[in-house]
Amino acid sequence: AMGSARTTDEHRDEARRALEALVEGNRRFVEGTPESHVVTPEDRAAMVEKQTPIAVLLGCVDARVPPEIITDVGAGDLLTVRTAGQSLTGVALGSLEFGVRVLGLPLLVVLGHTGCGAVLAALADDQPDGHLGDLTGEVASRLEV
Repeated sequence: AMGSARTTDEHRDEARRALEALVEGNRRFVEGTPESHVVTPEDRAAMVEKQTPIAVLLGCVDARVPPEIITDVGAGDLLTVRTAGQSLTGVALGSLEFGVRVLGLPLLVVLGHTGCGAVLAALADDQPDGHLGDLTGEVASRLEV
C-alpha cells in the first residue's frame, strides 16, 4: 500500500509540525542544548517492526553535517539519503520517492551546507578521473555559476 490516506490539510499540518520540530531541534543544536536521545532495547524492538520517521531528508555525505544530530532528533525520526553535494542519481531519487510514496512522509528536506567539498571540487578547473570525476561532473551539471 502506498502511503496513508490523509486529506491535503492533514498532510500540510503534518509537514508543518515536522518542519517545526526540525527547526526547533536545530536551534537546540546551535545553542548547545540538545535533548537526550537514548535508544532503549524497547525502542529498537519497536523500530524493527515499523519505521515511523517524520520526514525524508536529502543531505550531504560530509561527516561534519550529521542530519539527526544537527536537527536534534532521535533514532528513526528521519529517513535520510546522503550523497556528496546532494547529487540526485536515480537511486537517490528512488530512495526519496520511497519516503514520500511508500511511507507517505509529508516533508522532504534538502539540507545543504557551507564549504561543501563536492561543490568546491565541481567548480575546480582540474577534474579528477574515475568515479570521483563522475561525482564532480554530476554536481557541476547542476550548478548555476
